[in-house]
Amino acid sequence: DDEIYVGAENRFNLFTVKKNSEATTDEARHMLNVIGEFHLGEFVNAFRHGSLVMKTESGSSSSSENDVISSFHQVHGNMLYATVNGVLGVMADLDKAQYTMLLDIQKALNKVIKGVGGLSHSEWRAFHNSRKSNPAKGFIDGDLIEMFLDLKRDDMEKVVEYYNKDVSSNIPSPGSSEAVVNTLTVDNLVKIVEELSRIK
Repeated sequence: DDEIYVGAENRFNLFTVKKNSEATTDEARHMLNVIGEFHLGEFVNAFRHGSLVMKTESGSSSSSENDVISSFHQVHGNMLYATVNGVLGVMADLDKAQYTMLLDIQKALNKVIKGVGGLSHSEWRAFHNSRKSNPAKGFIDGDLIEMFLDLKRDDMEKVVEYYNKDVSSNIPSPGSSEAVVNTLTVDNLVKIVEELSRIK
């Protein structure tokens, strides 16, 4: 995307900015709007377009439940990053419906998984530098989402219960490219997370 750029800075944060192409003045068009902020906890020193695996085609599904799962099957890594500690990471684009759904799942996970030393996930991932401190936005923590697969069955059910209770009831019309189901079961959430865990 020629409109969006990703960067990193020396306080171990990631950020994304977008061109202000629709602005009415030249001065405004030269400004970049911050659309994402996230504390990674690693010093990133390289970005590269690409992924670590070949893209595969997914099959079609007919039910609304499978539509959700197959929509995540379409997600592929398109940006790699490396850190000074030798960590390799991958970033992927999500559409609005996928992002909203994963954000709700992330919130539900935070109610079940407790941070080390009592530090909350939102505090750890908040963007901090010498000039400002902001809650994380525009990013999903893939490491946290994958932790769902390591939970005991009882805790998985709690996550799904929190998700189904808190998720918005505003669902796009049937056939919409952003259509998602408003409730989940443990089994289909496991499938979604397994699909996402294959992104390399």
